[in-house]
Amino acid sequence: MKLRSSLMGSGLALALALAACGSKGKDDGGGGGAAKGAASCDSPKVKECTEYGPANRAAAGDEYLEKLCVGLEGAFAKTPCPAAARLGACAKREGTKVFYQDYGMTAAQLAESCTAGDGTWRAP
Repeated sequence: MKLRSSLMGSGLALALALAACGSKGKDDGGGGGAAKGAASCDSPKVKECTEYGPANRAAAGDEYLEKLCVGLEGAFAKTPCPAAARLGACAKREGTKVFYQDYGMTAAQLAESCTAGDGTWRAP
């Protein structure tokens, strides 16, 4: 489960990095304007959710993020990740990954991994 989760996160991060290089000003696939608020890709099977801020949404576009999320068996929403049962969250440039109870690692382990990878850990 940890390997699959890691692969999902890596795929999302890579896709956002690539999309940021060539999609300025794109919001929802319809073109023009900056996206407003957070969007998320919730993956309950792996007990995590990736949250995208307005800059991430504008760079990649909601349509692209949704296709990527669904392709990774997640559920895309134009809302933040669910708040219930959070262990914590790791904020990085490409987005914030939220971890939930029963993830397979403790909050302390996740926090250590997050900060070691240049992220900022946020307890619930």
